[in-house]
Amino acid sequence: MIFEKRNSIWLSVQFLFSIIISFVSIKLNILSFGSEVFGIWIILASLWGLSATIDFGFGTSIIKYVAENQSDVKKVEIILSSVFYIYILMGLVLLVLGYTIGFIYYLNNPSLISGNNRYMYYPTFFILGISFLLQYYGLFFKSVIEGHKNFIFTSKVILVQQILLIFGVLIIYFFLRSIIYLSIVYCISSFVAFLLYFSFTKLRYSQYSMKIGLFSFNEAKGIISFSIAVQAMSLFNSLIDPMVKYILGVYYSINSVPAYEIARRFAIAISGLFFNAYKVILPKVSSLDTDQNRKNFAVSELIDYCKNGISYAGIFFGISIFPLTLLILWFYKIPEALVIFIILSLPECINVFGYPIYNYLLGVGRVKVLSFIQINNFIITSILLWVGFKFTNTIWGLLGYFISVVFANYLMLHSLRSYAKISLYDFLHNCGFTRLVVVVLLLIASLFSLFLMPTKSIQIFVTTSLLNALVFRHNLRNIFGDLMKKMNYIFGQRG
Repeated sequence: MIFEKRNSIWLSVQFLFSIIISFVSIKLNILSFGSEVFGIWIILASLWGLSATIDFGFGTSIIKYVAENQSDVKKVEIILSSVFYIYILMGLVLLVLGYTIGFIYYLNNPSLISGNNRYMYYPTFFILGISFLLQYYGLFFKSVIEGHKNFIFTSKVILVQQILLIFGVLIIYFFLRSIIYLSIVYCISSFVAFLLYFSFTKLRYSQYSMKIGLFSFNEAKGIISFSIAVQAMSLFNSLIDPMVKYILGVYYSINSVPAYEIARRFAIAISGLFFNAYKVILPKVSSLDTDQNRKNFAVSELIDYCKNGISYAGIFFGISIFPLTLLILWFYKIPEALVIFIILSLPECINVFGYPIYNYLLGVGRVKVLSFIQINNFIITSILLWVGFKFTNTIWGLLGYFISVVFANYLMLHSLRSYAKISLYDFLHNCGFTRLVVVVLLLIASLFSLFLMPTKSIQIFVTTSLLNALVFRHNLRNIFGDLMKKMNYIFGQRG
């Protein structure tokens, strides 16, 4: 339990630090390059970000199978050897595929990049590809480390990456002012991370030999059957962000892409902090030895995780909505980002509640159900976004993502009921689900109020924060009560 808490603390620290760095980096990059140039860079980088998720599910599979078989060194050796060489080949194939798609649909698309500026992005895109390959290969060794539940080291590596990134961005801001150098900075940070993951794996887990002679077709076949479903799940989830940016750039405005990125970073910062703190659920569920133990987990610890998610959503998406919107407006001075942030906060509220369920279903092997859910999520989001931007030419088309997330979480709950044989009513009641509904309704009300009264944003968000504080007053009381106890203990010890 202590080790699990340390993992969660480190995951939270590295995520918070990463988000702060990314907020500052976005601001500096906009000042350095302007909204249009930086907007195009974001779109190009998102293609490689998508490519980094196409590992055919092997990353998640490594974490799961290593966690399940830690006591059997020979078994783990066969698993890693069966995946390692496939990983090398896949990385090269994806690199070539990424370059092909990028040059055809991105760099030579006049709707995205004008003819005069096109050649400036060629070397930029090439360097981003090299950065992707390093990141991709590093993911293999990172998964081995996390399969041993050592999230502390991987968190430290990410902290090192972020320090290198902000240092590079500052140099560019003060001295260089070229978008090519920004890609070089990302490439250097990816190389350092790869080197650290590789070295640590070789030193700490030297008992594992990854030899071509240990490659097992039967083992690879078993892993692939699990991994393909995981890949479909992660791929369609990852497709949403580059797809949104592409639709924004083509059907709405390139200048809106930085506004979307700012709002997305804030929304993801809040939900991602929770996700990282509870990332330990997957290896924890995977290590349970019987179906009965996994079912018992659903009616005990899983309820607590989901309850914590609802409280988290209420405090950070509800009560904190006023200071967050004030910070966005003050720091970036882009009013459009406010509306986008509220729209993106709606699905993230639901995702914070559903994330423990998602990891639980993944841990018990319900990957086919999850992949089906993610495919539907992507299709619904794509259609609604395209219709919204094509026919209304407004940012409101982003609401399609919220609708798709609600439907996806509905399907996950029914899959949970089917596997664990539990009452959904009792599960939702014990989680305090009605409070989450209130948070969502208040956000929707603030969104439409902002549309009707755009000059009254401060009053709208203050009211929303206060109403959420009323709903989650018990959580606030507990938080401040625990804080006072700790302070009294500290000062009592000093006295």
